Amino acid sequence: MQSSDEVLLFSKKYTKWGGSLPHRPAEDLAFAVARFYQRGGSFQNYYMNACEHSMLSPVCAAYINESVLRLQYFGGTNFGRTSGGPFYITSYDYDAPLDEYGLRSEPKWGHLKDLHAAIKLCEPALVAADAPQYKKLGSNQEAHIYHGDGETGGKVCAAFLANIDEHKTAYVKFNGQSYTLPPWSVSILPDCRHVAYNTAKVGAQTSVKTVEPARPPLGSMSILQKVARQDSASYISKSWMALKEPIGIWGENNFTTQGLLEHLNVTKDQSDYLWHKTR
Repeated sequence: MQSSDEVLLFSKKYTKWGGSLPHRPAEDLAFAVARFYQRGGSFQNYYMNACEHSMLSPVCAAYINESVLRLQYFGGTNFGRTSGGPFYITSYDYDAPLDEYGLRSEPKWGHLKDLHAAIKLCEPALVAADAPQYKKLGSNQEAHIYHGDGETGGKVCAAFLANIDEHKTAYVKFNGQSYTLPPWSVSILPDCRHVAYNTAKVGAQTSVKTVEPARPPLGSMSILQKVARQDSASYISKSWMALKEPIGIWGENNFTTQGLLEHLNVTKDQSDYLWHKTR
């Protein structure tokens, strides 16, 4: 994050060459969102996944005070003629529920989908109360209860039970019933009785992504490409090699001209490299 003398803004949370790839478990991300609503949050926006270790970083604390939480949901990458591209370091996927290509990252996407559904069930109670009622359930366990008059005239109630102990499972009593809270988790009770969701229990199926060869349509293929397709040749190389090339101007396409030329017009958009040498 930024140093202490910088403004409190997200401006340079990017991966670097040789650095570690960020990963945040689906359970911890769900815990952050659930805790946010548990403690009175009113607007949660997925953007940058910069809140380290759930709600403990200064930036996250600032957003709690503003009733706004921001986390990344959709990965991004520069495509086309802009800097970067597929699988380049300038992509910032950040282990998001949807990657830069719009593909789901399971179980994170499914786990958050279930979380959103559980919070939606709590909506009548969330909007009926100005602030939640706090109740301590143990040394590291607490409940926040939302209750009030519903739109139809009846009473509504929703509760969030949290165990902020990172290592031990807790057994608590709430409204005359017993509940088991896994470490570092929040249970959501849309009716203040039945658990609809727990952030530490993942029900979404895990998916494994693979890279498949992209083959051009038959109509646009040359004879050689059609033969290669029949031989099941892959258009994605499975081996790499190093090639030592001379630095500077070389090749059969050299020419001399007055002044600088526009890159794309010269290379016909076929190369990122255009060498210039002055005399």
